[in-house]
Amino acid sequence: MAGPELLLAAAAVSAAAGVMGGVAANSQGKAAQAAADQEAEQAAEAAGIRQAQNSRQEEALRRDQAREAAIDRAGAAESGQGPGGTALELFKLRAIAGERDALALRYSGELEALGFKRQSQNSLYRGKVAATAGRNEMIGSFIGAGATMLGGFGDYKVGKQQEAAALAGGAGG
Repeated sequence: MAGPELLLAAAAVSAAAGVMGGVAANSQGKAAQAAADQEAEQAAEAAGIRQAQNSRQEEALRRDQAREAAIDRAGAAESGQGPGGTALELFKLRAIAGERDALALRYSGELEALGFKRQSQNSLYRGKVAATAGRNEMIGSFIGAGATMLGGFGDYKVGKQQEAAALAGGAGG
């Protein structure tokens, strides 16, 4: 194989290698997106589970508080106290404290669930970024391959012209 043909073949091999690298980068981007999508799905599922757990805990706390209030009322009635006065004030304070505890439990669970939801959104975003980066790298490799082939073709043409000039110069002498 002569010099110009060798330059053209080298350009073709280089272009093919660049394209293969871009295709591999695209595949890696898609794989990263799939992994991030799965992570997002798991985080969203964790948020749902946490919300359900929180609801059950809040319901259980309210049931316990209602049971304790009933016991308090029965104790007050058994001791001969009426539903008013100091006993009533204590019942109100206990009910307020119980409600505060239930709402604090709900708020804590909602914050945790929100954290899982944000984690899910971040994972989806990372996946999209990875897929886009892989696709862009693949497109860049195609452009680079085209530029390499054009350069190789230019080198080939220059080499052919130099060979023709050398042959013409040698034939004229």
